[in-house]
Amino acid sequence: MGPYDWRKQGPVATLSSAWSGIRLDIYTDQDAFQLYSCNAQNGTVALKKTQGVRGQGDDKHRFPRTIPKYGCLVLEVQDYIDGINNPEWMRGRKQIYEPGGDAYVLQAKYRFSLTREHGNDEKKLSR
Repeated sequence: MGPYDWRKQGPVATLSSAWSGIRLDIYTDQDAFQLYSCNAQNGTVALKKTQGVRGQGDDKHRFPRTIPKYGCLVLEVQDYIDGINNPEWMRGRKQIYEPGGDAYVLQAKYRFSLTREHGNDEKKLSR
C-alpha cells in the first residue's frame, strides 16, 4: 500500500451536525491529524453577532454570548507530533527546516456543505 492520496481517496476527517445540517470534510497531504476540545475556555471569549443561535429575547440568548467550556473543537492537520525528537520515525525531512533550505508546503482543503434533513443531497458552500 502506497502513500495516501488525499485528492483521490476522500477526506481524512468529517465532522457534521444533525442539528444544524453543517458538514465539514477535511482533506490533506499530512500524515497526522489532531482533534481536541476547548477545555480551557472559561466563558470570557465572546461570540460574534453572526455566530450562534439567537434567542427569542430572553436574557440567556442576548449578546454578548461567550464560548463555554468544551464549546468548540480544534482540528489540526500536521505531521507526527514530536517526530523531531524521535529520529526512528524518520520524520526529519518533514520537520527540520533552516534558512536556505526548501520551503515547507502543507496542502489542506476544508469543504463545508449543508446536508438536508432527508436523503443525502448536499448544497456546497465553498471549496
